[in-house]
Amino acid sequence: MCRMKMVPVFSTDDTHKLDNNNECYETVHLNETELDKKSSFLKNDLFNIKVNMDSIDNNCPKMLNWEFYTYIFFMIYSAICSLLFLSFTFSNINTLSCLVESSTDTSNEIAYKKTILMIYQVTLTLYEIFVLIRQYIKGQNFSLSKNKLKYKNWLKNMNFVFLFFVGVVSAIIYLMKNYNIYHHVSIGKFISMTHSSSSKPLITISDNSKESHGSVSIQEVLQNCPILNEKYIAPLLWGKNGHIQTGAYGILGHPELQRTYNERCFVVLEDKTTVVYDIFEPISKSSHEKNITLALCPGIANNSESNYIRTCVHYAQQHGYRIAVLNHLGSLKDVELTSNRIFCYGGTKELKAMMYDLFKKYPESKFINIGFSMGGNITTRWIGKLTEEVSGKIICGMSINQGYCAVKSSILFHDWENGRRLYNYIITEKVKQILWKHYDKAVAPHVKSGLIDESKIWAASSNVILDEQYHRRVYGFKSVDDFYEWCGSINSIPNIKIPMVFVNAEDDPIVPEQLYSLVQNICRRKNNLAHVLTKHGGHLGFLEGKSLKPNSVTWIDRFIVQYADAAVAAYYSQY
Repeated sequence: MCRMKMVPVFSTDDTHKLDNNNECYETVHLNETELDKKSSFLKNDLFNIKVNMDSIDNNCPKMLNWEFYTYIFFMIYSAICSLLFLSFTFSNINTLSCLVESSTDTSNEIAYKKTILMIYQVTLTLYEIFVLIRQYIKGQNFSLSKNKLKYKNWLKNMNFVFLFFVGVVSAIIYLMKNYNIYHHVSIGKFISMTHSSSSKPLITISDNSKESHGSVSIQEVLQNCPILNEKYIAPLLWGKNGHIQTGAYGILGHPELQRTYNERCFVVLEDKTTVVYDIFEPISKSSHEKNITLALCPGIANNSESNYIRTCVHYAQQHGYRIAVLNHLGSLKDVELTSNRIFCYGGTKELKAMMYDLFKKYPESKFINIGFSMGGNITTRWIGKLTEEVSGKIICGMSINQGYCAVKSSILFHDWENGRRLYNYIITEKVKQILWKHYDKAVAPHVKSGLIDESKIWAASSNVILDEQYHRRVYGFKSVDDFYEWCGSINSIPNIKIPMVFVNAEDDPIVPEQLYSLVQNICRRKNNLAHVLTKHGGHLGFLEGKSLKPNSVTWIDRFIVQYADAAVAAYYSQY
């Protein structure tokens, strides 16, 4: 026997719940529409009614204890299987991701099946453990049949979900394997690079590199960079993957750094283009106490406010260097265009304007030019055209993660290998955003003159299409092929007279070996050039550290400063 009370409520639901104040009462909430129908009950606040509380549990489909414990045993069995599969996961992964032709189809098939089963077991176990912990935290009483039934349904639904998940993963891998690209694309490389070992950078240099430009020998400079004799240690777990390294700066950043320049400079060109660059003065004395300025040219659509540029600037400031950073046309949020164009991949006019203005501002200073990605291409092209007079003001140069040949990169950028087609789309959208932001200056005049078709610009999904519809027309080229032939730096590299080093990463998802091998071949012949290849680092990432959290200073930041120190020391050793 229990006592029940009726309480009218004005809601759309009829709900039942135990009265927390007294477990002998059960409260019944009635909605507004049922007040008249059940008014007889409401006349008496309290009344007696026979309720068999055990029938509530009996109405649920029963689950016997042995069934429940069978499911618990299944979960423990899954956990044990997962541990066993993990013990030989690495060998299977090596078989799946190896690129040698000696691997047989049979071994690949076995490794394929084992890896699929391992993925299923591990994922299933992780979810089961999550459910068990969740129920433990909620204090579920598994002695009640309804709780056992609930857990049974969870297990059943969970198996359906993960069987579907494994089916999708296995189908993707199977398709990749059948189309003969399995060993060359993202999953295989993702896993292999994540588990690969650390190593020292690979240096490609001429046998006659002891011969110097003036007094600076590129071999001597690199020998005085201790970082090149150390293993590059990427952050634990994620740091050995080029995709994560490439995107890490955008996610992590360094918000604690002060993002203020000492001076913002403006230079107006003949076509009314306003070149904007920022100057950052040193915040401590350098070891050599010389007047040196680092001239930085950022990557595509980047400027002095970009994370990787700001960390590099701050680290160089701490080591006594003045830094000048070129802001690509249209990239600054608070600066409007004054001409009818934005930056382009091969344009050197803006860099030249900045450098000549710096020569006037700091006549006693010597300069080191450093370019990142697209900025590396621009820097290389400009250095390749230097006169002897200007060469005397520049000690050396450095290019980081550039693609060298625009003709070849335009083709490779459309391949899905290592996800390059996706990066192509992202970069294209980024440039389109800048065009949209500066529509009145960079787009509208050309639409009005009939030079470009606006609809085709906004519909572009790759750099090649955007370059065909906008850049090659605005810059006056007859075809996009002519534009790319002019853009690339590969033809300028043999003309470089000053010492210069080119840096690439093996796991760069944007610049593959087909591109950086071109400059490696040139460096074997030219005694003033060198190429440095790291195993990890991605595209403009180069984050390093011995734990999950990366260091605040990247590998490339440290290399830039060591390279500058060594070059300055070699340059002034003649005096």
